[in-house]
Amino acid sequence: MTVAGDPSARCLDVAINRHLVQTEVARLRLYRLKLQITVGRVSPLAIDLAAHGGFQLDDVARCLQPPSSWPWRDVMGGRGCATNRRWRPVGTHTGIKGMTASVPGAWPRLGPGAALMLHAADRRGELAYAVSGNALEAVTRMGDCILQTDQGIARVLLDDVLPETLVAALPGRSLDDMFDHPVLSGRGYVIERVRQPEPSAAHVVTFRTGLLPHSMPWAAELDAELMKSSRATQS
Repeated sequence: MTVAGDPSARCLDVAINRHLVQTEVARLRLYRLKLQITVGRVSPLAIDLAAHGGFQLDDVARCLQPPSSWPWRDVMGGRGCATNRRWRPVGTHTGIKGMTASVPGAWPRLGPGAALMLHAADRRGELAYAVSGNALEAVTRMGDCILQTDQGIARVLLDDVLPETLVAALPGRSLDDMFDHPVLSGRGYVIERVRQPEPSAAHVVTFRTGLLPHSMPWAAELDAELMKSSRATQS
Protein backbone atom coordinates (compact mmCIF):
# COMPACT_ATOMS: atom_id res chain seq x y z
CA MET A 1 0.00 0.00 0.00
CA THR A 2 1.27 3.48 -0.90
CA VAL A 3 0.39 6.82 0.66
CA ALA A 4 0.74 10.43 -0.45
CA GLY A 5 4.38 11.44 -0.40
CA ASP A 6 5.56 7.86 -0.70
CA PRO A 7 8.45 7.62 -3.23
CA SER A 8 6.79 4.61 -4.81
CA ALA A 9 3.60 6.60 -5.39
CA ARG A 10 5.56 9.46 -6.95
CA CYS A 11 7.37 7.08 -9.30
CA LEU A 12 4.08 5.53 -10.32
CA ASP A 13 2.55 8.95 -10.98
CA VAL A 14 5.52 9.84 -13.20
CA ALA A 15 5.10 6.61 -15.15
CA ILE A 16 1.37 7.22 -15.58
CA ASN A 17 1.91 10.79 -16.77
CA ARG A 18 4.58 9.63 -19.22
CA HIS A 19 2.21 7.02 -20.58
CA LEU A 20 -0.59 9.58 -21.00
CA VAL A 21 1.70 11.97 -22.86
CA GLN A 22 2.97 9.21 -25.16
CA THR A 23 -0.58 8.02 -25.80
CA GLU A 24 -1.78 11.51 -26.69
CA VAL A 25 1.17 12.10 -29.02
CA ALA A 26 0.44 8.80 -30.79
CA ARG A 27 -3.29 9.59 -30.98
CA LEU A 28 -2.63 12.99 -32.57
CA ARG A 29 -0.28 11.40 -35.10
CA LEU A 30 -2.87 8.78 -36.12
CA TYR A 31 -5.62 11.40 -36.25
CA ARG A 32 -3.57 13.47 -38.66
CA LEU A 33 -2.94 10.43 -40.85
CA LYS A 34 -6.68 9.75 -40.86
CA LEU A 35 -7.34 13.34 -41.91
CA GLN A 36 -4.78 12.95 -44.70
CA ILE A 37 -6.87 10.08 -46.09
CA THR A 38 -10.28 11.60 -45.34
CA VAL A 39 -10.01 15.28 -46.30
CA GLY A 40 -9.72 15.93 -50.01
CA ARG A 41 -11.73 19.10 -50.63
CA VAL A 42 -11.97 22.66 -49.39
CA SER A 43 -14.12 25.70 -50.08
CA PRO A 44 -12.29 28.49 -51.94
CA LEU A 45 -13.71 30.77 -49.28
CA ALA A 46 -11.86 28.80 -46.60
CA ILE A 47 -8.64 29.44 -48.52
CA ASP A 48 -9.39 33.15 -48.95
CA LEU A 49 -10.30 33.53 -45.27
CA ALA A 50 -6.98 31.99 -44.24
CA ALA A 51 -5.06 34.32 -46.55
CA HIS A 52 -7.05 37.29 -45.24
CA GLY A 53 -6.14 36.23 -41.71
CA GLY A 54 -2.45 35.99 -42.53
CA PHE A 55 -1.94 32.22 -42.44
CA GLN A 56 -2.04 29.10 -44.62
CA LEU A 57 -4.35 26.09 -44.55
CA ASP A 58 -1.42 23.96 -43.39
CA ASP A 59 -1.34 26.17 -40.28
CA VAL A 60 -5.04 25.45 -39.79
CA ALA A 61 -4.52 21.70 -40.20
CA ARG A 62 -1.88 21.62 -37.50
CA CYS A 63 -4.28 23.28 -35.07
CA LEU A 64 -7.00 20.64 -35.54
CA GLN A 65 -7.26 18.31 -32.56
CA PRO A 66 -8.90 14.88 -32.32
CA PRO A 67 -12.20 14.84 -30.41
CA SER A 68 -11.87 13.29 -26.96
CA SER A 69 -13.90 10.28 -28.14
CA TRP A 70 -11.59 9.57 -31.09
CA PRO A 71 -10.77 6.91 -32.14
CA TRP A 72 -12.75 4.78 -29.69
CA ARG A 73 -16.24 5.98 -30.55
CA ASP A 74 -15.66 5.94 -34.30
CA VAL A 75 -14.02 2.52 -34.34
CA MET A 76 -16.58 0.94 -32.01
CA GLY A 77 -19.35 2.51 -34.10
CA GLY A 78 -17.92 0.93 -37.22
CA ARG A 79 -17.40 4.28 -38.97
CA GLY A 80 -13.66 4.76 -38.58
CA CYS A 81 -14.15 8.39 -39.61
CA ALA A 82 -12.17 11.35 -38.28
CA THR A 83 -14.66 13.98 -39.37
CA ASN A 84 -16.87 16.32 -37.42
CA ARG A 85 -20.55 15.41 -37.64
CA ARG A 86 -21.69 18.34 -35.51
CA TRP A 87 -21.00 21.09 -38.03
CA ARG A 88 -24.29 22.98 -37.82
CA PRO A 89 -25.09 25.49 -40.54
CA VAL A 90 -26.04 29.00 -39.48
CA GLY A 91 -29.77 29.42 -39.52
CA THR A 92 -30.44 26.07 -37.82
CA HIS A 93 -31.08 25.09 -34.23
CA THR A 94 -27.96 25.13 -32.08
CA GLY A 95 -29.17 22.45 -29.70
CA ILE A 96 -29.43 25.00 -26.88
CA LYS A 97 -33.01 25.34 -25.65
CA GLY A 98 -34.58 28.57 -26.82
CA MET A 99 -31.61 29.56 -28.97
CA THR A 100 -30.94 29.08 -32.66
CA ALA A 101 -28.03 30.04 -34.83
CA SER A 102 -30.44 32.30 -36.69
CA VAL A 103 -30.15 34.76 -33.79
CA PRO A 104 -28.00 37.69 -35.01
CA GLY A 105 -24.43 37.28 -33.82
CA ALA A 106 -24.96 33.72 -32.53
CA TRP A 107 -21.89 31.56 -33.12
CA PRO A 108 -22.82 28.17 -34.65
CA ARG A 109 -21.86 24.97 -32.85
CA LEU A 110 -18.43 23.91 -34.09
CA GLY A 111 -18.28 20.46 -32.54
CA PRO A 112 -15.16 18.76 -31.18
CA GLY A 113 -11.78 19.15 -32.83
CA ALA A 114 -12.40 22.56 -34.43
CA ALA A 115 -9.49 24.99 -34.80
CA LEU A 116 -9.99 28.57 -33.64
CA MET A 117 -7.54 30.81 -35.48
CA LEU A 118 -6.35 34.26 -34.44
CA HIS A 119 -7.53 36.55 -37.21
CA ALA A 120 -4.66 38.92 -37.97
CA ALA A 121 -7.03 41.51 -39.43
CA ASP A 122 -8.95 42.23 -36.24
CA ARG A 123 -7.30 40.12 -33.49
CA ARG A 124 -10.65 38.91 -32.19
CA GLY A 125 -9.99 35.30 -33.07
CA GLU A 126 -13.47 34.86 -34.50
CA LEU A 127 -12.46 32.57 -37.32
CA ALA A 128 -12.76 28.80 -36.99
CA TYR A 129 -12.17 25.73 -39.12
CA ALA A 130 -13.52 22.21 -38.81
CA VAL A 131 -13.64 19.03 -40.86
CA SER A 132 -17.10 18.08 -42.10
CA GLY A 133 -17.45 15.01 -44.30
CA ASN A 134 -14.43 15.06 -46.59
CA ALA A 135 -14.02 18.85 -46.63
CA LEU A 136 -12.30 21.50 -44.55
CA GLU A 137 -14.90 24.15 -43.66
CA ALA A 138 -14.69 27.65 -42.17
CA VAL A 139 -16.87 30.05 -40.20
CA THR A 140 -16.10 33.68 -39.39
CA ARG A 141 -17.71 36.86 -38.16
CA MET A 142 -18.05 39.78 -40.58
CA GLY A 143 -19.11 42.72 -38.46
CA ASP A 144 -22.48 41.67 -37.08
CA CYS A 145 -22.93 38.94 -39.70
CA ILE A 146 -21.63 35.36 -39.71
CA LEU A 147 -20.24 33.64 -42.80
CA GLN A 148 -20.02 29.85 -42.96
CA THR A 149 -18.99 27.37 -45.65
CA ASP A 150 -20.71 24.00 -45.94
CA GLN A 151 -20.09 21.37 -48.64
CA GLY A 152 -19.73 23.69 -51.62
CA ILE A 153 -22.15 26.39 -50.54
CA ALA A 154 -21.84 29.34 -48.17
CA ARG A 155 -24.33 31.06 -45.90
CA VAL A 156 -24.30 34.53 -44.42
CA LEU A 157 -26.44 35.05 -41.34
CA LEU A 158 -27.48 38.70 -41.44
CA ASP A 159 -27.97 40.88 -38.38
CA ASP A 160 -31.52 41.90 -39.24
CA VAL A 161 -34.72 41.08 -41.12
CA LEU A 162 -34.85 42.26 -44.75
CA PRO A 163 -37.88 43.85 -46.45
CA GLU A 164 -39.89 41.34 -48.46
CA THR A 165 -39.39 43.30 -51.68
CA LEU A 166 -35.61 43.05 -51.28
CA VAL A 167 -35.77 39.34 -50.43
CA ALA A 168 -37.69 38.70 -53.63
CA ALA A 169 -35.24 40.73 -55.73
CA LEU A 170 -31.94 39.30 -54.43
CA PRO A 171 -31.80 35.72 -55.84
CA GLY A 172 -29.78 35.74 -59.07
CA ARG A 173 -28.02 39.00 -58.20
CA SER A 174 -24.27 39.30 -57.73
CA LEU A 175 -23.13 38.96 -54.13
CA ASP A 176 -21.10 42.13 -54.75
CA ASP A 177 -24.40 44.05 -54.81
CA MET A 178 -24.95 43.12 -51.17
CA PHE A 179 -21.55 42.75 -49.51
CA ASP A 180 -18.29 44.68 -49.69
CA HIS A 181 -15.72 42.38 -48.11
CA PRO A 182 -12.21 41.35 -49.29
CA VAL A 183 -13.03 37.61 -49.35
CA LEU A 184 -16.36 38.07 -51.17
CA SER A 185 -15.93 40.94 -53.60
CA GLY A 186 -14.99 40.26 -57.21
CA ARG A 187 -15.28 36.47 -56.90
CA GLY A 188 -18.32 36.10 -59.16
CA TYR A 189 -20.53 34.67 -56.42
CA VAL A 190 -24.26 34.79 -57.15
CA ILE A 191 -26.99 34.89 -54.51
CA GLU A 192 -28.93 31.66 -54.72
CA ARG A 193 -31.43 31.97 -51.90
CA VAL A 194 -32.55 34.34 -49.13
CA ARG A 195 -34.69 32.88 -46.38
CA GLN A 196 -35.81 33.19 -42.79
CA PRO A 197 -35.14 30.00 -40.80
CA GLU A 198 -38.15 30.84 -38.65
CA PRO A 199 -40.64 33.72 -38.32
CA SER A 200 -39.08 37.01 -37.18
CA ALA A 201 -35.56 35.55 -37.43
CA ALA A 202 -32.75 37.32 -39.26
CA HIS A 203 -32.39 36.32 -42.91
CA VAL A 204 -29.78 33.89 -44.22
CA VAL A 205 -28.22 34.51 -47.64
CA THR A 206 -27.02 31.41 -49.49
CA PHE A 207 -24.63 31.27 -52.44
CA ARG A 208 -22.64 28.52 -54.16
CA THR A 209 -18.84 28.44 -53.95
CA GLY A 210 -18.01 24.95 -55.15
CA LEU A 211 -15.13 22.93 -53.73
CA LEU A 212 -11.47 22.69 -54.68
CA PRO A 213 -9.13 19.70 -54.35
CA HIS A 214 -7.10 19.85 -51.18
CA SER A 215 -4.44 17.76 -49.50
CA MET A 216 -3.59 17.87 -45.82
CA PRO A 217 0.12 18.34 -45.01
CA TRP A 218 0.96 14.81 -43.88
CA ALA A 219 1.30 12.91 -47.17
CA ALA A 220 4.91 11.93 -46.51
CA GLU A 221 4.08 10.70 -43.00
CA LEU A 222 1.17 8.67 -44.38
CA ASP A 223 3.35 7.07 -47.06
CA ALA A 224 5.93 6.14 -44.42
CA GLU A 225 3.27 4.61 -42.18
CA LEU A 226 1.74 2.60 -45.03
CA MET A 227 5.17 1.32 -46.05
CA LYS A 228 5.93 0.35 -42.46
CA SER A 229 2.60 -1.51 -42.18
CA SER A 230 3.19 -3.26 -45.51
CA ARG A 231 6.62 -4.48 -44.39
CA ALA A 232 5.20 -5.71 -41.09
CA THR A 233 2.49 -7.65 -42.93
CA GLN A 234 5.00 -9.30 -45.28
CA SER A 235 7.41 -10.33 -42.52
